[in-house]
Amino acid sequence: MARKLLVASLVGAAAILALVFGLNKPTVIYSVGVSYFLTHDMSDQRVRLKGKLVHGSLCKVEADCGYRFSIQEWRLPPPPPAEQLSVSYDACVIPDTFREMPGMDVEVRVEGERCQTCHDFAATNISTMCPGKYEMRQTPQPAQLPIPRCKGPAPRT
Repeated sequence: MARKLLVASLVGAAAILALVFGLNKPTVIYSVGVSYFLTHDMSDQRVRLKGKLVHGSLCKVEADCGYRFSIQEWRLPPPPPAEQLSVSYDACVIPDTFREMPGMDVEVRVEGERCQTCHDFAATNISTMCPGKYEMRQTPQPAQLPIPRCKGPAPRT
């Protein structure tokens, strides 16, 4: 009887250890800039990128819910050449402040990953940083532009 109890305890402990160590994959999300991401191989990893929306790049996919846009390094002015990263966001809802505003740069943070053979960065989360009260007082109030439809077929990641 004691031998059966010992074997059952060992099997139970092994199962618990296997669950703890086997299913607990690291969910580290690196937060980097656009230029760092483009110069280092970070494919197939969850990454959070900080950049600014490239003026004229935001469009809405007609067939499905989704948006396509490009971001570049946030530094002012961007380092030459200002490398851009194409981003696809396949969701119907975006933040209210995620719009192109003439005369203002929109700071964007995207979270997601880009596979080894993909062209676009597949974003699963988008957030924007709103300018502070002082910054808004210093600039004339820009009007938000409507989001145009993407031309041609939507690129797939």
